[in-house]
Amino acid sequence: MPSGTLQDPSADVKVDADGSRHAIIRELSDSTHSGFIQAASQDRIGLPQSAPGVTPFAPDFFDAIVCVDSICYFGTDDLYLNYLARFVKPGGQVGIAGAGLIREIEGSTPDHLCDWWTHDLWCLHSAAWWRRHWERTGIMDIDVADTMPNGWHVWLDWQRAVAPDNAAEIKALESDRGTCLGYVRLVGHRNGQAKLTDPIVSLPARYTKKPLLRREE
Repeated sequence: MPSGTLQDPSADVKVDADGSRHAIIRELSDSTHSGFIQAASQDRIGLPQSAPGVTPFAPDFFDAIVCVDSICYFGTDDLYLNYLARFVKPGGQVGIAGAGLIREIEGSTPDHLCDWWTHDLWCLHSAAWWRRHWERTGIMDIDVADTMPNGWHVWLDWQRAVAPDNAAEIKALESDRGTCLGYVRLVGHRNGQAKLTDPIVSLPARYTKKPLLRREE
């Protein structure tokens, strides 16, 4: 959620078939915030796609950041919160929600999940895990960390709607019935006293050849 006012031609405004005004932001820059506020006055906003570690916004740009059903794929990195928090103002909120665990799985995968569970699913975590993951950095003060009641059923309904042929996941959810699987939520606000480190986003393009070992004088 951006704040301030801008006018920038990098946001193209089009009228959709239903009459809604749709702004497509083509380019982003730290110097202008790239037409975000011009776009914000429209009915819909389209942003350019970028990798999780390449977010082209100025520091302290957003009042709040929300991430739905994707944070588990990159946010478990111990360095990621420091990166993400740079883009929200001190005191601003960051919220995440998505598939996760009711409680952490200790030991081997439960038998009823084995046919579906693959190594990449260890990125799923509980609300308590996410709370610890953020709190220990001192970057975020946690407001809410909980699990959606009957979240597994919502997950199951979604799977049946968008991927009815995904028999393994549907069977896992039906067998689990909220024992391990569910939807988690975490909301916190940035601690303005926490010092954030600037991430390394590039390396010098020019290489200067130097001896590997120091020569004795």
